[in-house]
Amino acid sequence: MTTIKKPEDPFVQFVLNGEYQKLKQQAILLKQAKDHLKSELMLKDGKRHEYSDLNMVAKFVAKEVRQTNHEKMIESLFDYVKPEVALSVLSLDKKRMVEVDKEQVAKPFLLPVTYHNKPYLSKPIKEQMKLGDYLFGGQSLEEMVKEIRDVSQSSKVLQESYEQVMKDLLVWMNKENAKKITTPVGSVSRIANQDKWNMESVFNELGEDFLSNFGKVDLSLLDEYVLEGKIPRSIITDNREIVDIQLTFVVMDLETEARILNIHNRKRSELSLKRFA
Repeated sequence: MTTIKKPEDPFVQFVLNGEYQKLKQQAILLKQAKDHLKSELMLKDGKRHEYSDLNMVAKFVAKEVRQTNHEKMIESLFDYVKPEVALSVLSLDKKRMVEVDKEQVAKPFLLPVTYHNKPYLSKPIKEQMKLGDYLFGGQSLEEMVKEIRDVSQSSKVLQESYEQVMKDLLVWMNKENAKKITTPVGSVSRIANQDKWNMESVFNELGEDFLSNFGKVDLSLLDEYVLEGKIPRSIITDNREIVDIQLTFVVMDLETEARILNIHNRKRSELSLKRFA
């Protein structure tokens, strides 16, 4: 007799065969191992520490912490770039609209709801997992870096498998309009993502002033557009104030570091050529 496979079976199997526990445990290990490595390297000279034999690098990178005036930035965007470019980096701030009872004004322009799913494991399953902390000592820096490299590679494979399992399950939940499913290891809920609006319609119907008052800028996308030359850099410098500079600690392979640097340098070069063209 052939057993009919249930849509939640791959998720249940992922948990029961220990992969979910391994994924979570590896996340703890990586965080604590990197924290320990960071504390050790802070005592040494230099911000960049290369481990050529392992094809890895650990380094401290300066990161600017900025405070953004979204209202003035949005006004600048409409002053200096085409509306379609400005609108591509804008969304609405739902919290601000709710505070002044303006949420209903933008409701006609909401895009269809999208969803993600989230597991809630049962208490017995959580107790079986017994996720623990790690104590580091006696390892050389090279051994620490090697462990971080190896666990990162393993964790990446597990994470991709887990994401595919959850993606496939979400497709079924969307199709069946299922808000929640119960499994032998717990439940999985379908949760609405944050609201998104048709920004072109908001602009055409509610106007620029509404966007200035209740809009917010996707700062990551804005940075990309500045590097690509689509938006003037002055829009950032005039409306974002540096309030702090923090050192972040990263560990990566040398190819990833080179790729990041090449992309950054290429975009800067392209921007410079556009300025002098």
